[in-house]
Amino acid sequence: MVRIVKEHDERRTELLDVAQELFLMKGYENVSVAAIIDDVGIAKGTFYHYFKSKEDLLDQIVERQSQVMMALAEPILADPGIKATEKLNRVFSVIGEYKAEHRDVMIMLVRALYTDENIILRHKIMKERSHMFTPILSKVIAEGVAEGVFDTRSPELTAQIILHIGAGLGEQNAEILLHEPPGSEAHDSIIKTCLAYEDATARILGISEGSIEIIRKDVIDTFFRD
Repeated sequence: MVRIVKEHDERRTELLDVAQELFLMKGYENVSVAAIIDDVGIAKGTFYHYFKSKEDLLDQIVERQSQVMMALAEPILADPGIKATEKLNRVFSVIGEYKAEHRDVMIMLVRALYTDENIILRHKIMKERSHMFTPILSKVIAEGVAEGVFDTRSPELTAQIILHIGAGLGEQNAEILLHEPPGSEAHDSIIKTCLAYEDATARILGISEGSIEIIRKDVIDTFFRD
């Protein structure tokens, strides 16, 4: 059998794509490293050249999703013609739209991460995401302060607080999504959580309630479809 040699980034992307597809079809817990290796047609050593473990591979799938969302946000964040509050709302909107469009992948990742076995990995990913998004959010908050719209002494600490609250509420929503019976009660619970987060964020920034829209109702509805 002739083994095809591929460039490093191309092979890594192939492994991520194949693993993600297998996780979607069979569930993360039901897919072994051996199954991924067999599907791609590589030696075991090649897999471990790119990833330390299946958990490391999952971590990198999540990181790739975060980078895509970051790329969607960058043009909005860099536009000097958009005011700070509108920047936040547009960024939240495009990220929400992306999650809705990739709903099955998002649910798969939540199911994979919200297990007892992956609790350490989950908190590691949350920490990494906080480090990734804090500088961006703090820059927008600083712009809002300069515009005289936001009222906060420390944009960086404010950004960290907003992200930490969001992570905590995200855990709560994940538990509802995964463990509560599907229906209007679970749906309404997540909407209430998101509205509370929006109100808290507005108060932290010193602006009126209703100024921030973090997650649109139609995006939440997408995660409850059959």
